[in-house]
Amino acid sequence: MKKLLALVGEQAVDVVLIEYPDRLVRFGCSYLEQAFAWQHVRLEVLDQPHIQEPTKELIRDMLTIVTVFAGRLYGQRARGLRKRVQTALQECEQPAEERDGAGETDHQVAP
Repeated sequence: MKKLLALVGEQAVDVVLIEYPDRLVRFGCSYLEQAFAWQHVRLEVLDQPHIQEPTKELIRDMLTIVTVFAGRLYGQRARGLRKRVQTALQECEQPAEERDGAGETDHQVAP
């Protein structure tokens, strides 16, 4: 996005072509289109969004928000699980003498 804004600011492009408005920004595409117009750059959308009634649009936006945050939450859980599995695998690969941290084996010799 920074690179695109820099190109628009330098007027290095005449047209910015996107397939869906949601691919460029999650919301506020009309503001970005106006800002581009000030720089004499057109923002063209290939697949214009369908006009929905306000309640359906609100429901869609809320589902999008929940989906994004759920993805982040599950991503964090998966990252934590991968780290625990990797640590367990590394511990299994180490010789027994190195596992207990003291350099001593876990076996006790009977007197």
